[in-house]
Amino acid sequence: MKSFNVRHIQHRLAALLAVVEGGEEIKIVRCGRSVARIVPLRAVAQPCDWSHAAGRLQEAYPEPVRGIAAADLIADDRGER
Repeated sequence: MKSFNVRHIQHRLAALLAVVEGGEEIKIVRCGRSVARIVPLRAVAQPCDWSHAAGRLQEAYPEPVRGIAAADLIADDRGER
């Protein structure tokens, strides 16, 4: 992992981001102490498919818990009503 001080990062951010995009991690130091890391984001192969989630919940919990279906609890929590 390469280390750079804050001033170097400020002046060469675009070039350093290209290094990170290439898969390397960068450590940021201030006064000789590590303060942060810039790491590449891991690419997600496919977005999650939630189209069958409600059906699977219904299979796992066919009876409502405390009188409320799990799907309804999730919808309420997400503000989908």
